[in-house]
Amino acid sequence: MAEADAVPDQIAAYMASLSPLTHGLNSSASWDPRIVAAYLRANYLEGVRHDFYGAYVTARDVALIAPDNAFAQTMYGFMAAELVNMGAEVGSGLPAERKLAMITEARQAANQAIRLDPGYGDPYAVLALTTPPFDWSARENYLRRGLVASPESQIGQIQIIELLQHAGFFADSGAMAEKLFAGAPTQIRPLIEVINARLWQGKPVRALITKGEIGIKYAGMGMQYSKIPWFAAKLFEEAAFHGSPGDAESLLMRDPAIRTLLEQEGVPVYSHTAVALHTHRASDADQVVQDCAGSDHRSAEVKRTCFMALVALGRLDNAFRLAALLYPDQRGTTEQARQQRWFQTEMMPAAYLFIPQTARLRADPRFRDVVERIGLLQYWKASRRPPDFCATEKAPVCNLLNS
Repeated sequence: MAEADAVPDQIAAYMASLSPLTHGLNSSASWDPRIVAAYLRANYLEGVRHDFYGAYVTARDVALIAPDNAFAQTMYGFMAAELVNMGAEVGSGLPAERKLAMITEARQAANQAIRLDPGYGDPYAVLALTTPPFDWSARENYLRRGLVASPESQIGQIQIIELLQHAGFFADSGAMAEKLFAGAPTQIRPLIEVINARLWQGKPVRALITKGEIGIKYAGMGMQYSKIPWFAAKLFEEAAFHGSPGDAESLLMRDPAIRTLLEQEGVPVYSHTAVALHTHRASDADQVVQDCAGSDHRSAEVKRTCFMALVALGRLDNAFRLAALLYPDQRGTTEQARQQRWFQTEMMPAAYLFIPQTARLRADPRFRDVVERIGLLQYWKASRRPPDFCATEKAPVCNLLNS
């Protein structure tokens, strides 16, 4: 009973771990009960219910109530941006004609937050989230400015880590991910970033996902990682593309819960991929090609597994055909044109173009078109900074950058 008074603060801190947008709550001005209640409710709606529209409405309403509060304005901008960026993944995406208006709302709220509190960095992450994916330099500039204002901003750190990862800079992004995770080992987003950082650099992640320090314990899920498709797919990714032949088959046989979760879409992509990577028989590879036909309409986990499998099995023609769907042309002469490209089709994270397991793809002259149409070739040239793989590979695109 003597500790009862502290329970509300403990609950708030616990719930706040669901979102990286927490820096503003360090300000006493943000501890308006209406703002805190809206923050917790918006995070619950987004993180638990996957109700991105409800989270947006909650944040919009509190921003109207507190027009002079920078945190409330930033939360409004962030939830509007998340509705555009993430809603489609869970079936609540906006139609293309509504996205532009939502982007405008998010940017106006972020700019209002910056005017209210120039020393608050999180709004810059909102501006980065609402910039077309093609504009890599502009997004990086927003994030760097935000981190200058608020070096401890978790959302700013997460966004810059992901930008660097998807631009092929695994060494720099990996160091940042490790530092972020060390400071917040029980939070879900730092855990996700460090799993990706280690996996894409060929470091083991199975123990991180299945033992001791796993960050999903906070959600009351214990060690039930096999109930979350993303974690299960990462275990398969490590076994299939970073392990020894047969590791992926062993994983699926050893843990049928994972196999059931991964193959709930009906097509046994994972089982067939595991067999083909082990046997390297043409008939088994043909089966994977057949399974992956039309995979651009399936889950993100299936998309990336198919892409990596086709490259690993040497089916480069099929891999480039899939890349044309997963990495569509993002170019446009104006920002509005680039926004329209962005709204029309969702792009798969570009990091899979740069992992060691897709080196065959980079050695092919067709790779240049892939990175050029999503803006990376232009970004590398403008920044005079070639991606990490150019230090060890003589890919045609590296020769172009070096010249």
